Amino acid sequence: MAEYILEMRNINKVFPGAKVLTDAGLAVKKGEIMGLIGENGAGKSTLLKILTGLYQKTSGTILFKGREVNFTSIDEAAKNGIAMMHQELNIFPNLTVAENMFLNRNEHLNKLGLIDRKKVLAHAQSVIDELEVELDADTMGSRLSVHEQQIVEIAKAMSMNAELIIMDEPTAALPENEVETFFNFIRKLNKNGITIIYVSHKMAEIEKICDRVTILRNGTDVDVVEVRNTPINEMINKMVGRELDDYYVHTPTVNKEVLLEVENFSGEGFENIHFKLMKSEVLGIYGLAGSGTLELAETLFGCRKPRSGRVVLDGKKVTIRSVPKAVKNKIAYVPLNRKREGFVKDTSIYENISMVGAADHRKGPRVDWKANKEIAQQFMEKLQIKAVDMYQDVNLLSGGNQQKVVLSKWLSIHPKVLIMNEPTRGVDVGAKAEIYGLIDELVKTQDLGILLISSEAPEVLGMTDRILIMNKGREVVTMRTQDLSMDSLLKYASGGEVEQ
Repeated sequence: MAEYILEMRNINKVFPGAKVLTDAGLAVKKGEIMGLIGENGAGKSTLLKILTGLYQKTSGTILFKGREVNFTSIDEAAKNGIAMMHQELNIFPNLTVAENMFLNRNEHLNKLGLIDRKKVLAHAQSVIDELEVELDADTMGSRLSVHEQQIVEIAKAMSMNAELIIMDEPTAALPENEVETFFNFIRKLNKNGITIIYVSHKMAEIEKICDRVTILRNGTDVDVVEVRNTPINEMINKMVGRELDDYYVHTPTVNKEVLLEVENFSGEGFENIHFKLMKSEVLGIYGLAGSGTLELAETLFGCRKPRSGRVVLDGKKVTIRSVPKAVKNKIAYVPLNRKREGFVKDTSIYENISMVGAADHRKGPRVDWKANKEIAQQFMEKLQIKAVDMYQDVNLLSGGNQQKVVLSKWLSIHPKVLIMNEPTRGVDVGAKAEIYGLIDELVKTQDLGILLISSEAPEVLGMTDRILIMNKGREVVTMRTQDLSMDSLLKYASGGEVEQ
């Protein structure tokens, strides 16, 4: 039997008023890439925080390299060979790579007790060279790409002789074209004997990079599966505790009626964009970092002013130079950053859902708040928003339920065009499946069209009828989704020549 580098057995964790882990387990073989999946609230973060000393377990046993451990801080865990690479990278822009790697570490001191910068630089460079990457240890943090920042975090762990590295959503901020480069780097680490725990909501990544997967549900481990023998849908079903049909549920539209036509549309970050959106269609807009997809979406919604172009909605030319004008024309926008732009913090679910459409429901000159409450309740039930009631603070909801509140707000105005910018970013797999189902239901049952902007290639390939591909602010091509593969999508988005 393979040697287990880590065994967490019967881990329980009780917070005041809530038990979040019940006999949870995690057993990782030395030298493997172990996936860890579960819906938000399943206990992944709590389990890993216990492992790295941020939380103390209520009961249970942790064995690392065969020795029982109970770390009391993340520093203690790191000194013993367990490193955590957080989703939010902690690189200081005003420090060099070497300084970031050895920050707050009393190593390489001279006789006066001061840091010997030459030794720090040499040590940092030697670790980076062992990783076989091209990066100078004296490069400033401000000049690093996201991928390079990740390398620095890993190099820091390696400089402390890490044997087990925990990666929490490591590709969340990576452009799609850098993900495979990062995976190759992970495989290289793995071949050099580093064990990895890989946490992600992106099932395509789990399938591609992991050897085995531990599945958590409701605070306990429900199964451990071999990735090569287990379809994604089976993993998802175990994770959510119910049967989900196909993950990407969209079926192509047959509607030929044009809803939105955009011609020669130019603005900050994009030039001469042309496209048509049909009624009941999901049109994907895909591009790598810097492609202009965000700027295009915000300009269509009136957040930015266009420089030129023509927009025709339902056969009528419209000029949209402000958000109120867009809303008046029944254009809705689910933004990229829901916490900053999608909902109002410290307010209730009901207040957020009613925020845009409240004035449409009146009793005489006054807003009919009773009607608005009924509408909010209807959306809570329809979208299955998990909350105590409609008066619960939206801050207290999971990411998936917050996104459903944002969707409800815009659906309450009965939009003609719904622009969705990264609608499933940061939500768990179960919530993703529900949002995909909602997208498909909306275009089938209502005369609206959806512009789906996503940096997740599997998402746009699985949930759209056609895809507009952008590169450096310009349209590369618009094609039927069924005529595109993952390779061709990434090729065109990278500026590759379109095959005729």
